[in-house]
Amino acid sequence: MSTTKETQKSKGNKNDVKYYSSVHTESGFLNALTLVESEYGNDYYAMKFKAQRGNSDKPSTAAHSVRVNGVQAKEVIAQIANKVNAQLAANRKLWKANKGKDALTILITLNISDTIAKSYMNKHTGKDTLYIDGRCTSIAYVRIGDEVIFSKKETVKDEAAKDTQAVEADTVEATAQVSDDVDTSTGELAQEVTLDPTEIMVTLDPKAEDFEARKAKLKSQGYAWNGDEKAWCLS
Repeated sequence: MSTTKETQKSKGNKNDVKYYSSVHTESGFLNALTLVESEYGNDYYAMKFKAQRGNSDKPSTAAHSVRVNGVQAKEVIAQIANKVNAQLAANRKLWKANKGKDALTILITLNISDTIAKSYMNKHTGKDTLYIDGRCTSIAYVRIGDEVIFSKKETVKDEAAKDTQAVEADTVEATAQVSDDVDTSTGELAQEVTLDPTEIMVTLDPKAEDFEARKAKLKSQGYAWNGDEKAWCLS
């Protein structure tokens, strides 16, 4: 997917400046996660992974090396970096000991942008090795072996559940409020009650009484309208 982003007009230039940015999703096997320390203090994580290509029954792979600089991607990496690096270290030991037997694969699905093909000299083969360079803008899924350690869908579900719990808590609080008819200091009916027909009651309780219902209730409790006091007074 390709997108075009427009900036504000540049100083001294009447024409709008446009930037093109390609964004696409990749899914593959993560094999390196490194914190790159910058001399300017802008440290960042870099990831190397092999994106899967072609037939899912027997996919080929393409090497990628990306910088993590998207806000969401940085937050996810901060949460999972220790666990991922611990597994990567364990996998390296297993490869040395028994050619990777019992090593756990780390599957990742992510969005990357501004990709470009690059190459480096492989010191073992003496040949150029191609890879895709780019920026990681967001992460959707990370799994170590059979354990899902991050899922964007689950995060959305958790946030929705928290919102639901907050609404339920507010509902309980609203329904638990003491009636306006009761004097909180004595627990008995108040001597005077004022009602404002223009007041808009914001409540989560669908059974909340409207103005006319409140008047009927006051009358049934022995209240009568006092024009001088402009209040409902207990007889």
